[in-house]
Amino acid sequence: MKAAVLKGWMGEELEASALGVEELPWAEECGVEDVEIAVVSSSVNPVDWKFCSGKLASRLPVSAFPFVPGMDVAGVVTRTGERATRFKPGDEVWCDAVARNGDRTMRMGAWADRIVVPEFRVGLKPSNLPFEVAGALPLVGLTALQAVRRGGLMPGATAIVLGGSGGVGACVVQIAKSFGAAKIYATCSAANADLVRSLGAEPVDYRAAAWSDVVQRADLVVDTVGEPGTLEKAARVLHPVHGHFVSIVLSRSPSFDKTKLPNAHFIVTNNDDSNDLDELKALCEAGELHVPLHARFPLARLPDALKLSRAGHVVGKIAVDVQPLDHARALASSSVSSPPPASPAASRL
Repeated sequence: MKAAVLKGWMGEELEASALGVEELPWAEECGVEDVEIAVVSSSVNPVDWKFCSGKLASRLPVSAFPFVPGMDVAGVVTRTGERATRFKPGDEVWCDAVARNGDRTMRMGAWADRIVVPEFRVGLKPSNLPFEVAGALPLVGLTALQAVRRGGLMPGATAIVLGGSGGVGACVVQIAKSFGAAKIYATCSAANADLVRSLGAEPVDYRAAAWSDVVQRADLVVDTVGEPGTLEKAARVLHPVHGHFVSIVLSRSPSFDKTKLPNAHFIVTNNDDSNDLDELKALCEAGELHVPLHARFPLARLPDALKLSRAGHVVGKIAVDVQPLDHARALASSSVSSPPPASPAASRL
């Protein structure tokens, strides 16, 4: 198995020597309810560089090093467990693979050419998306869908998206539009105004004016940025009764006065229901959802991709090419007639 292996935390400088591509023995059993996937594409999310640096070590611990990071997967099914009946070898699938082990340590593994994932986390890949785009969508798409849903967005509503040109923000704009929002505003730089407009939102240049001064009343604010003062601004803008604030980056502060913003939600992405992936698939195939790609990197250049993400101002997502599609398909074809490997599970990888 070829994988990007984290030998230890990369530190604030994202030291490249701590993350390198290695050949590892494939020692992962495909359980009875699991799906083994040959990974074609993955991506880098902002949480990835924070995780690899060690910045989130207390919240997202690992059981041991070496460790294979990576959350987003688009690939080809190579094996299925006895009770995993929704897929067969050769199916093109996608998923957000992140999970916790029984001891609450993290399990990832998308930055490798093979991965085993529980079937309930896996969905069929949108047929109209190339692998590099599909591999960039699961985490941000799930986050955006759940944010809009948690915000109770109704047809005819007005929504504000903070960070409209980022991966999650771009998806929120499109999903809010598909939910029937009458007006969508999205903060961005002037350079990204055309992109945000093409997604279906009215751009608000955050460098020129405060979004709370531009929009007088809204039904939903989705925050993907986490700037100081966001809660106070949202309280001024949102409808006092049915207005909702949803943040994917802030956490509830003990000092926050909930009476000023009663419908405030601080969410963490849930990847335990493949029905959400199927809903995203339907939106993609209807032409209502895609994610722009800022850059593509091979697996060997992941340290550069992480540094680009850390620098900020990524438009959409950073894609990671893991292995060629024809190689993944060949693995799927060969696995149909070959028995599964009898090896102990390498749970820490």
